[in-house]
Amino acid sequence: MRSCQTLTMSMLILGPSLSTASVTPSWVIEHLGNLSPYKKAPVQSGIQETLPLDCSVDQVFYIGRHGSRYPLASELVFIQGLSTKLAMASASIQSVHLPSELEFLKSGYNTTLGHDDLTAPGRLQLFEHGVNFKLKYPQLPINELLVGGQDRVEESAQWFREGYFGRKWANLSTFTIIPEDSKTISFITPSFTCPKWQYAYGNNLTIQWGTHYLPPITKRLNKLIPRVNLTEADTHGALYACAYDAAAYGIEKSPWCGVFTQSELLDFEYELDLLMVGAFGYGLPNGMGALLGSTIVNKVIQTFTKSSSSLVSFGHDTTIDFTLTALGLAK
Repeated sequence: MRSCQTLTMSMLILGPSLSTASVTPSWVIEHLGNLSPYKKAPVQSGIQETLPLDCSVDQVFYIGRHGSRYPLASELVFIQGLSTKLAMASASIQSVHLPSELEFLKSGYNTTLGHDDLTAPGRLQLFEHGVNFKLKYPQLPINELLVGGQDRVEESAQWFREGYFGRKWANLSTFTIIPEDSKTISFITPSFTCPKWQYAYGNNLTIQWGTHYLPPITKRLNKLIPRVNLTEADTHGALYACAYDAAAYGIEKSPWCGVFTQSELLDFEYELDLLMVGAFGYGLPNGMGALLGSTIVNKVIQTFTKSSSSLVSFGHDTTIDFTLTALGLAK
């Protein structure tokens, strides 16, 4: 019987953006960039998902992103600003006719989102990942979990561990936390120790793109909601609210997603893509993305050549971005 080694990455593959597609909840959650909830990647034509009968897996290297999260603090301020403005304009909102997709504003929109941590669906996602991993690789012992030292990453690994090991998890694996700081060289957050890396490489692209796509949306919304005087920052907050209410409560309880057109949501998705590519991928100057991602590739080589154990690790979407860049994938 043949044996094989497997590199597994929890990554989201977005489907094609067709101009004729309708803006349904199922369409929306596939077009929120890196903020989209986890879903199983499609199997490409010509690729067999299951192993041949005469082949078995004896070693796995797994990189997993944390589960769905609340907005970052820097993103939440946009949602809170929108929420505050709408509350102050409550009387005006009650006095005007609103289209059906904005009727929810008459009942008020008061955000209760937290920031940075896992949402309830995020916890469920990682527990299910653990269960499914056990079902897929029942023969593989996992002796160590390598975990990025951020709360949502640590909690994700804990839920995975409980799903995989069940009640006996405490005695069955080593839980190693790798600090996420500028002093610790880590394949999970390789950019943190690189003095030439800057978040601005991606963020500046999103700011420039925002000046192009946000004003027309803001103008349209102000015609629908008169006397509220929404700004581009408020529109940005509404787009974030669409994504993060879906991450926290489910797409059916994310009213802002129904406000935007397909084109507007694709423009928001493009903003998120610009950040990922510009700050954590092919858009970094002088091949920096591939260089930083090589730390992950080296970890894979080390695991498969110097160890017989499988390695399960947890980080961020950016961890996977750097990996794909180093491997020359997803261009």
